[in-house]
Amino acid sequence: MTFRILPFTLIPLVLIASFSCTEEKIKTYRIASETTDEEPPPLPEETAAAGTLRWEAPDGWKVETPGKFQTALYSLGDNSRISVSSLPGEAGGIPANVNRWRGQVGLGQLEDVGGETMATESDGVTAQLFKLEGEKESILASIISLPSETWFFKLNTLTSELDEIREPFTTFLTSVHFGSATAPPATASILAPEQPGIGLDVPDGWKKSEGSSMRVASFSIPGNGGPDGDVSVIPLGGDSGTIFENVNRWRGQLRLPDLESDEDPALGNNLDGVSGPVFITHMVSEEALFEDKKLGAMSTGVIKKGDTTWFFKLLGEAELIAKNREKFEAFVLSAKIP
Repeated sequence: MTFRILPFTLIPLVLIASFSCTEEKIKTYRIASETTDEEPPPLPEETAAAGTLRWEAPDGWKVETPGKFQTALYSLGDNSRISVSSLPGEAGGIPANVNRWRGQVGLGQLEDVGGETMATESDGVTAQLFKLEGEKESILASIISLPSETWFFKLNTLTSELDEIREPFTTFLTSVHFGSATAPPATASILAPEQPGIGLDVPDGWKKSEGSSMRVASFSIPGNGGPDGDVSVIPLGGDSGTIFENVNRWRGQLRLPDLESDEDPALGNNLDGVSGPVFITHMVSEEALFEDKKLGAMSTGVIKKGDTTWFFKLLGEAELIAKNREKFEAFVLSAKIP
């Protein structure tokens, strides 16, 4: 099937994508626009490099050696541990994770898991806080959902000590922010004004998804019992970083080490697409990032046209991504950018 995205430009502060579907084979996406003389807003979290979250641990917290699936681990005395971890995509979704934690402290399942919203030091990044109070043991956990991954900050403690530890834990959460080492350049803009449209040939089996306001196209790939694959198309104007910088940023999302040179064969390949040169790269994690010890994987495509760089990304469980690699390449190569 073929999707056609017609001309779009930047709306003040928020890019709003509305999708219109008809019974015809050709479907049209229309994105409203108007120009503005206001200073461009800061980049939304859609463009922030996953894997760049930073935080400040309070004095007195003892740094422990993190487990295989953890990014950081702290101890607060003999009975309390705080773990930090991240997984690609939605990592099963908020309700599933909260209900899993509820089971760990002897609580029943809930359809509406509730939660409290907290702000952090980074604009536009909020944490969902959940208090799960069991008879003897309790969990205070926070989830930060980013477009490409989900972060978990989890406090395990005795119920008798929960109220005392809550304040330092929430203070810890407010310190979470994006690091600058591998984040995209601040000079990149959401979208270049008067940017031409894009046409895409969408593979069978891919389903249009809501995505975020940064995306001009968003699709999901059914995971057949596992996590769905996520496909995004995002245009950025201005300085959006070199191929080498972006590939190392993506590798960080899969917990892979940085490449040392842009001549490394693992960087990717240049192919010929409908709109000219297309850079394609594929990568697979070296450690399990999903439940049941499943690896994560990512395929990306980059097309530079005028002052705009188009980023195409397929993210998910390794086996699912491998089955869709050829479809993804055909999808990116089909992109028609006037």
